[in-house]
Amino acid sequence: ISERKRLERQFLESQKLESLAVLAGGIAHDFNNLLTGITGSASLAIEDLKPTDPLRDLFDTILQASGRAGELVKQLLAYAGKGQFVLQHVDLSDRARSITALIKGSVPRTIDVIFELENRLPLITSDASQIDQVIMNLVLNAAEAIGDEKPGRITIRTFSAKRQPGQDRHLGNEQSPAANVVCLEVTDTGHGIDDSTRAKIFDPFFTTKFMGRGLGLAAVSGIVRALKGTIEIESTAGMGSTFRVYIPAETHLECEQQDSAKILIVDDEPLVRKIAKMGLERAGYDVIEAEHGDIAVDIYEQRWAEIALVVLDYTMPVMTGPETLKHLLFINPDARVILCSGFAESEVRQRFEGARVIGFLQKPYTVAQLKSKVESALARA
Repeated sequence: ISERKRLERQFLESQKLESLAVLAGGIAHDFNNLLTGITGSASLAIEDLKPTDPLRDLFDTILQASGRAGELVKQLLAYAGKGQFVLQHVDLSDRARSITALIKGSVPRTIDVIFELENRLPLITSDASQIDQVIMNLVLNAAEAIGDEKPGRITIRTFSAKRQPGQDRHLGNEQSPAANVVCLEVTDTGHGIDDSTRAKIFDPFFTTKFMGRGLGLAAVSGIVRALKGTIEIESTAGMGSTFRVYIPAETHLECEQQDSAKILIVDDEPLVRKIAKMGLERAGYDVIEAEHGDIAVDIYEQRWAEIALVVLDYTMPVMTGPETLKHLLFINPDARVILCSGFAESEVRQRFEGARVIGFLQKPYTVAQLKSKVESALARA
């Protein structure tokens, strides 16, 4: 294949992944708003019920179902590269060791799982649970390729390396060619991957199984992309597959609360505003609503001295969260603002360009989580 054709294919693949990521992120945003309304309504209803009321079980079921739906949304956000990350220094080998029992319990007994984990790997900056998700999804994909009717083998390796082009790079960050990387390699003795499947394997909802969501490898691609890593695949139909994930390694690493405080809620979703208003008013706060950023700016310009806190949605029409925040801080550089989004805190804060904010609230949230964040923000100096 010529270099020109290779670059064209890589460019088209990058465009497709970006388009799908935007779609997945948009769907996840809308679902998070709906789930916030559902969980908020259910949690408010439970507060009004006696402990022995039989309706509590129904509302608990609603909250549990909403929680499972929230997990699905997190997978969509992971694919979009906007998953909820709690960044820390992580040893890739240690993460694989910590879920050894889970891995062995998740694959058929006919499959041998072999660990070849390098000790004292360079650390990576990542979210530990997201790394666990990458490992598990690659292992489960390998187990499905082998099947449960015949013996097989999955080998999980970790090692440090220099970044190098692979035989078949499906996901890359060419703008950040980090020299030092750590690698997670998962090899199976399954049926391999043909060319038509290889072209779609990281697409959300694509699956070769009769039933299934098809989000496993899509979530892997989003997590790795967010970590500025790459994925390489080597596979021959009928002869097994090897997935290698390369991740850049580290080269070094007040005012008093008042029950009558006025809170400005800025969110374009009416259901979210309704639940937030009901929950905070029950806690004794005075709530002002704004459905768009421009309305919020007008309100804040007139009443900023009496507004103790702003709960600001990140994604809105008319005027976005970042644009609204700039106007609020221009009016009052000491404005207390809680960012609210279905996207990860790290992703949102990056786009706010270091602007001073006092807290972050992840959608979907319960009324209790909202009240806790508000109380914490108002208690800070």
